[in-house]
Amino acid sequence: MTHDPTLFSDNQEYQVSANVKLSNGVGMTISHIGSASCVSPVSVLSLQNTLHVPTLNKNLLSVSKFVNDNIVLFEFYSNSLHMVSNFRVYNIECLLDLSRFVNTINLEVIK
Repeated sequence: MTHDPTLFSDNQEYQVSANVKLSNGVGMTISHIGSASCVSPVSVLSLQNTLHVPTLNKNLLSVSKFVNDNIVLFEFYSNSLHMVSNFRVYNIECLLDLSRFVNTINLEVIK
């Protein structure tokens, strides 16, 4: 989910009247749905069916959905995050520039 409409490579108006419900019970309206992508040294990584929620303060990434959309694996450590793709392991310095959602990925091969 993102609040930034410029991140979409394509989008369309969300046809269903639906809200995203936060843990505090507040509902936020979904306005659009679409695809977003970014180019990394590995490949083009995509996020399909991304929701545009204009009132979000921060972008949210579903690791499960990202893994399924891109056939990759994440390894979480106390001080780092690795992504495994095509049997190579990459140290992720800035995964999708989380403040920006899908613009930059800096990867360093470690294995």
